[in-house]
Amino acid sequence: MKLRRRFLSFVATAVVVSLPLLAVSGVASAKAKASGCHKTHSCKSGGGGTTGSGTGADPAPITVQIDPNPLVETGQSDVVATVQVETSPAFAGDPVTIASSQLFAACEGEVDFESFQANADGSDSIEVTLDDDGNATVLALGEDCAPGPSVFEADLAVAPYDTALGTLVANPPVVTAAGVLGYPTTSGIVTTGEVETGDTSGLGLGTTPVTLFSSSTPGFTDSLLTAVPPTICAVTITASGGQGGDTLDAPGGDAASVTATVPVTPGSPLDVEVGGAGASDGAGGIGGGGGGGGGSFAGGGGGASAVSSSSTPLVVAGGGGGGSTTQEGVASGGAAGTLGSPGATGGAALGDGGSGGSSSGDGGYGGGGDAGGGGGVAINGGGATLFAGPGGGGNGSVGGGGGGADPGTGGGVGGAPGQTGISGAGDDSGGVGDDSGGNGGTSAFGGGGGGGVGFGGGGGGSFLDGGGGAGYGGGGGGAGGAAGGGGGSSYVTASVIGTPTSSNTSTGNGSVTITYDPATDSCPGASDISDVYAVFYVETSPVYAEQPVEISSPELQSRCGTFSTFATPTGLTTTLDDDGNAVFLFLGSSCAAGSSVVTADVEAGSHPTYTTTFNIVAPQPTI
Repeated sequence: MKLRRRFLSFVATAVVVSLPLLAVSGVASAKAKASGCHKTHSCKSGGGGTTGSGTGADPAPITVQIDPNPLVETGQSDVVATVQVETSPAFAGDPVTIASSQLFAACEGEVDFESFQANADGSDSIEVTLDDDGNATVLALGEDCAPGPSVFEADLAVAPYDTALGTLVANPPVVTAAGVLGYPTTSGIVTTGEVETGDTSGLGLGTTPVTLFSSSTPGFTDSLLTAVPPTICAVTITASGGQGGDTLDAPGGDAASVTATVPVTPGSPLDVEVGGAGASDGAGGIGGGGGGGGGSFAGGGGGASAVSSSSTPLVVAGGGGGGSTTQEGVASGGAAGTLGSPGATGGAALGDGGSGGSSSGDGGYGGGGDAGGGGGVAINGGGATLFAGPGGGGNGSVGGGGGGADPGTGGGVGGAPGQTGISGAGDDSGGVGDDSGGNGGTSAFGGGGGGGVGFGGGGGGSFLDGGGGAGYGGGGGGAGGAAGGGGGSSYVTASVIGTPTSSNTSTGNGSVTITYDPATDSCPGASDISDVYAVFYVETSPVYAEQPVEISSPELQSRCGTFSTFATPTGLTTTLDDDGNAVFLFLGSSCAAGSSVVTADVEAGSHPTYTTTFNIVAPQPTI
């Protein structure tokens, strides 16, 4: 349906403007279903007008109220209305489904229902959760609709399975009296304004722990897929780096694993790098692992796993150094450092193992005079060697690349926010960091790994020696003919909540898991989320047909602390139809009760301006 696609496009745009990302909360949408009263349901007539009252002496156990009612279609015979379901607080937390088969039939194509609740989905109907007062509100949108009455149905999905019916009357487009009117003006028995809804689950986040992201596939994950929900202020991150590459009898160094709960900005995107294990043939792991010094004798360093927000690292788990096996002996790679400790120096049967990256973000020194130094996140924090390339220093958040082995060049300094430092180069170039995480160093003669947001690349190992592991400070490469690379260090933001944990026994590829628990990680007041769904009809003279009109209310928007925006079914702005009419939607969450002045301005001719007062009432029973 064109209207639905345009509306959802508006939501995505509006959320970017009003909040970094609201997408993981999502605006749930569904098609209307063709259905009558369920065979186990008791159908009640809940007045479809502005009172929503049932029939008979006793209040109906469930009512449905549609506003405005009747309404005048606008634009391309569009129908836009609020649908309020009111029942007893005894049903708080229970699901209710809303549909209108008659409106579906009257409109060309489909009907859509919209809600903030992310768990409100379904192929033929929308299901939402009743709040603590037994209420729920959604928006109903239809396009190219034939005028006439349409019955709406609200079904309580638990015993006693009551059903409420309400009738919306849609009149054809016609010239109406000038002004701006906001709906709903009542909620059930409450006649002083719209009663807010949605305080049960906090924008549909529920009450059980949620996994926001989990992957053990090395590489970078686009931040649009890992946006923090709009009412969550903390997440728990468990990250493990990549193990250093094994070679014959020489094991690569184990990677670090870090678990920490960290504060986040609601709606903010998170960048995730999952580090890969170093290869036995010398290739550095994805995520900045330094390359080993050639062939199957020198393992590549493991990549770092990191989670960052707005180019600021939150958690980094270092990778292990690569091992080395030659006729001169066996040398294991250095293990990654746990929190507060440097990475371990690589073993050496002959020559010098690369030193580990420091916990303060300095890269480790390359072994002897031939191996590359590790890149570091600390400013000017790249490790050095006498002859080979030093690791690049960081800029305080983005690490430099590891230096390449003799005669390699040093890694560059950390890139601008959102970019990574450049890796050093050995006889073959090292992995070049980019805005999607540092690449691993090459396997021939020790190219340094590329740095990334929160981690420096590992230094390249010299001939037959292991590469350094990437980390907050990257490990240096080994040198001397049978020497392992140093391990990378780990990091957690200073604003960590509680006590983080770490170990350095992780093997294989790295992994990252991000979770949150609405019970403990919601923002203050998030459990009291109170949503507002409203429609505003603007009516003026048909002489202004096809002219632009805008609506605003700084007072109303300032009442809503989490998110608020005006829009139309076709975008952020609209034009008046041939009869001089237009309709706007308003969506707000975490809104304070009270009255607000809403102003509509026609952007043509004498610029007529119209005002109305819209009243929000605090959550309460409405039946």
